[in-house]
Amino acid sequence: MNQAIDGHTDRSQLSAVGKETCDNVILRPLRCSRRPELALRATASLFRKAVEAMLRRVDRRIILLALFFPAWSILAADLPKPDIVVAGDGTGDFKTIRDTVESIPATNRERVIVLIKDGIYQEKIRVDASFVTLRGQSRKGTHIEFSQVKDDFVAHPDELGWAIINLNHANDFVLENLTVENTANTTLAHAFTTCGTGDRTVIVDCDVLSHGGDTVSLGRGEPGRFYHARCNFSGAVDFVCPRGWCYVTDCNFMFTEKKRPSSGTRAGLTRT
Repeated sequence: MNQAIDGHTDRSQLSAVGKETCDNVILRPLRCSRRPELALRATASLFRKAVEAMLRRVDRRIILLALFFPAWSILAADLPKPDIVVAGDGTGDFKTIRDTVESIPATNRERVIVLIKDGIYQEKIRVDASFVTLRGQSRKGTHIEFSQVKDDFVAHPDELGWAIINLNHANDFVLENLTVENTANTTLAHAFTTCGTGDRTVIVDCDVLSHGGDTVSLGRGEPGRFYHARCNFSGAVDFVCPRGWCYVTDCNFMFTEKKRPSSGTRAGLTRT
C-alpha cells in the first residue's frame, strides 16, 4: 500500500492500514517495524520458539536417525515394492544373490530393493553399488550361509572377499529381515559374516551369525556411520567391531567360547 501516513491521517485510516499490512502474526514485526534489524530479531525469535516447541514433541533419536540415515528413514515409513526378486527355485528375476548384486551398476545412485525369497542360499557376495537393500521374505526362512575363514581366504583369495557379505565402498546399504551366517566351525580364527567399507550401513531385524571372531566388521580403513536394530549377533570375540559411529538398539549379543579342547563350546547371551 503506497498511501502516505502523515500527521493529518486519522486513526481509522491508520487502523485500516495496520489491519491490511500486518495480518500475518509471524511477519508482522518484519512488515510493520520502522527498524528492520529489530523486525528480523523478532521474526527469528518467533521461529526459534516454534522449532523448540516442535522438538519437545519429537523423539530426538528419530531426528538423529533421519539425518544420518535418510534412506532408512524413508524405508521405515513406507516400504516400497522390490525392484528385483531372487528365488532359488527360478520363480524370480535371479536364482542367486551374487548374480543379482552384480547386475546393479557400481555407479548406481538410486535405491534398489532386492527381495530374497525364502530358501537357503549357499553363497557369498560382494556389493559394489551404493543404495542397495537386501530384504528377506522372512527372517528365519531366508538364510544366506557360507563357510569362510580369513586364513583360508588369504591362502586362496578370490574376487569376492573374506566375508559372506562384502561391502566394497557401498554407501547406504540396508540388510533386513533375514539370516546370514558364516558356518565355519572355528572359535579361534577370524570368520567374518559382514565386512567392508561404506557409510550409513543399516542392519535391522536380522540374525548375523558366526562362531569365530569379527562377525560384523564394518568401516575397515574408512570410518563410517552404522545403525543396527532388533538383531541377533553371535561370535567368539570382537564380533561387532565398527570403525566409526555405531548406534545399536534392542539387539542380542551371543558369544561362543571354547571351554576346553575336549568339551566343545558354550554359548552366552548379552542383551542391549
